[in-house]
Amino acid sequence: MKEVHEMTPRTKRFFTCPCGGEEFVIEHLYETETKEAGPWFCHKCGKSWGIKLVGGNVKITEKDMVVSDTLVVLKLDPKNMKKPLYLITEGMVFNEKIEKTCELEQHKFYYEEHTCPTNWLKNIREICMDGEHDPHGLFEYVETRPFYKEPNLGPERFMDEDYVPNEE
Repeated sequence: MKEVHEMTPRTKRFFTCPCGGEEFVIEHLYETETKEAGPWFCHKCGKSWGIKLVGGNVKITEKDMVVSDTLVVLKLDPKNMKKPLYLITEGMVFNEKIEKTCELEQHKFYYEEHTCPTNWLKNIREICMDGEHDPHGLFEYVETRPFYKEPNLGPERFMDEDYVPNEE
């Protein structure tokens, strides 16, 4: 039988949008001198909220701003890059314990040939370039498009099927 380690449970305080769409963690309001946050936007209903801590009580105010979801097209042109770009993404191995940096043949195949980048881009923890761990100005803005979360498009179909960004 495996040894069970003692643990301390923690509670996080949060505000849930009345529509049930978003949960906003408000724990930081209790831990800092800033006792106000917002506007925070719910991506389900589009409403915005101001949150304020007053004498230990939380006051929530609906704001006048409304959010509309969009898709933003950005371009990373390797011709404009003087140094390589490194993406640090979460991965996993099975039935092996990794204790030091190594190269795994199955990862080489998985990331270079097998999987679509969309599958792992959401797990990126850091972008590095030329010694910087959060370089700004890498991407060129191309356009903003409306983002319609229509059920008939399915969960992974966000763009028009024939959409390809304009190449100059």
